[in-house]
Amino acid sequence: MADAPNSQTRYGIVPYSHTVNVGRSLVNRDILLEQEFVGENCNGWGCWTTSKTVHVNQENWGSYSGNSGSNREHFRNSGEACIEERPSIGEAATPVEILDTITRADIDTRAGNAADTELQFGRYSPRSHTRRSATTSGGVTFYNIRNNWVQMGCPAESTRLQTYSDEFAFNTAISSATSRVTGGTYHDIGMLWGARFISRTGFYAGDNPTEIGIIPVNQHIVFMTDGELDTGGTLYSAHGIEDLQGRTQGWGSQDAKHLARFSDACSVAKSMGITIWVIALDVGSTSDIEPCATSGDHFFISDGSDLEEVFAAIGQGIGNLRLTR
Repeated sequence: MADAPNSQTRYGIVPYSHTVNVGRSLVNRDILLEQEFVGENCNGWGCWTTSKTVHVNQENWGSYSGNSGSNREHFRNSGEACIEERPSIGEAATPVEILDTITRADIDTRAGNAADTELQFGRYSPRSHTRRSATTSGGVTFYNIRNNWVQMGCPAESTRLQTYSDEFAFNTAISSATSRVTGGTYHDIGMLWGARFISRTGFYAGDNPTEIGIIPVNQHIVFMTDGELDTGGTLYSAHGIEDLQGRTQGWGSQDAKHLARFSDACSVAKSMGITIWVIALDVGSTSDIEPCATSGDHFFISDGSDLEEVFAAIGQGIGNLRLTR
């Protein structure tokens, strides 16, 4: 990809599945020290599910110092720093409650210090759940947690807005971003973090000026998915394990709740002046994702063979983007 003359294009990349790998883009105060995981108690009559509190120092993220700050830093820089989503703004931290709505405050508000637990993100830490056994099928790991085979997985790392020196460097970044297939398709978590990365008033305001020099900066999200919304009660996602932790509030099915959140994330992003392009790649039904696009002209269906042409059309629409073979 190449910039048009007298322009600069910066790219942020957010791979998503049922969570996002954003720890390296956060700071220590964004991460909980203690959080709730699924536990299990047993006696002579049977076993039952409980909650257990796990401190970051009880986990192994490469830390050997026993220092909380050090271990949070090791988590963030581990390459496996996927997160559990925090409570919706205004909701208590314990138990975590995530509404089926997303607001501008949910996108922008950041923990001011290490005591802001309701604004901090949990560590996506499969090993901290009490499990009976584990297995791998098709490259995907499952844990037996209270007789539920719970799917685990952490996608590749997200990257903040940056320029790339040439097409090779950009293609290398894309290859890295698509290197892990982890199942689950939570559109809301992908759009939420795309909006967080590009918000001018949130976590990364310094990355998002309104002007560079005297040139106005336009903002675009290209949302591409190769799957329909796919949530599950026994999937360990950014919302925990729903059947065992019940964090996502609202009415209807899990899919309906996450679709409502996705719709809100799209609407809030558009209200922030962000243009949204949507690419449905080999997706059977597009009714859930098409309304996210800024307009019908910003929505594309691709079978993969014409993907370069789709991006060329988007590049023409953006104006500052050109594709070269």
